[in-house]
Amino acid sequence: MQGDEGHIGMDQNPQRRIQIDQLLAHFRRGYEPFVIHVFKSTHGEVWQETLRTTPEIRVPLDANTIQLDATALVRIILAHWDTTFTRVLDKRDRALFYELRQIRNRWAHQAPLTDDDVDRMADTVLRLLTSIRADNVNDVLRMREEFRHARYVTRPAQQKIAQWILIGVVGVVTLVSGVWWFLPQGTTPPTTDVQPTPAASVTHAVLKSSMGNAVTATAVNSTDASFPCAIGQIKGNPKTMIYHPPDGAYYANTRNAGVVCFDTTTAAEAAGYRASKR
Repeated sequence: MQGDEGHIGMDQNPQRRIQIDQLLAHFRRGYEPFVIHVFKSTHGEVWQETLRTTPEIRVPLDANTIQLDATALVRIILAHWDTTFTRVLDKRDRALFYELRQIRNRWAHQAPLTDDDVDRMADTVLRLLTSIRADNVNDVLRMREEFRHARYVTRPAQQKIAQWILIGVVGVVTLVSGVWWFLPQGTTPPTTDVQPTPAASVTHAVLKSSMGNAVTATAVNSTDASFPCAIGQIKGNPKTMIYHPPDGAYYANTRNAGVVCFDTTTAAEAAGYRASKR
């Protein structure tokens, strides 16, 4: 997953990055329990050993502490497709996993993202979650419809209003200039007040997630410093195995789809995490 301590994104539109992050979190919520269940039912007692054979995947010895982020889940499914997942997923799903990985890699490497990327990601995640009948299908469907409504209805309407306002301002300026030109010297031209149009507010999508044993269910605005955790919770970065308290220097920046949420420092340390030095 993307490094999260002190990292500043280069994308011109951070809202798209937040939307991709939310979709990856939904993918993880649906597929983490599914992948573990399929491995257990397919490989029995050696399922953990089989899982550890996946390239670039680190699996803890204790099965109760396994936390798989979106990147790990995609790598595991594609690496074990023939031996484990071909019996439970359709070959068309395999193409969707490659599509998901491509957009996720662009997100992780700070490549510019477009509205098409967000729309494709939403559609891909929705199709994959539908294939396994995940309980958050409707959440992703609602997110996709909100993206499309903002893109094709709200934003064009706002742009059209802005164009008419600009035309009106230009017309008023032209009219005032013309009146001033023809007024006798010493006469003060009438003034015209142009009222500014209030800027449209942006409604952020709300992410509802429940991932793994260590995570408490949340309903938090994606712009909050605690996202994707509940307010006051501790954030754990499974990539660095470091946890960040709410008053930590990197707390707000630790917000990717792999974040693990803890209610206490004791719970975080029991799961193998160490405190951040800042």
